[in-house]
Amino acid sequence: MHADPTRRTIVLGPRAHELRAYVGSTAWSVLEEIMQRSTSDGEHVVAHVYIRSLAASLGLAKDTVARAVRRLRDLGVLHAEQRRSDSGVFQTGAYRLDVLR
Repeated sequence: MHADPTRRTIVLGPRAHELRAYVGSTAWSVLEEIMQRSTSDGEHVVAHVYIRSLAASLGLAKDTVARAVRRLRDLGVLHAEQRRSDSGVFQTGAYRLDVLR
């Protein structure tokens, strides 16, 4: 495991269990689910997901998932990119992941 404070990236290796213990098992599960739903635009890894859909797929309460996402954001693993449509309605949340590909 390596965390580079200048790039805010995370590289998982043989000691990944230490990172999982640090972020917590719920946040780790949410991160895995977000990673599975992510795509790469060539420059960034981005997942377009709703908190409610993450909660449903993981069998967790939406508030629990929201707390886990906030924890991952606070640690710099995820960056939220919330957008609104032309009518002002919020669109699906996008989360940019700081991961090495």
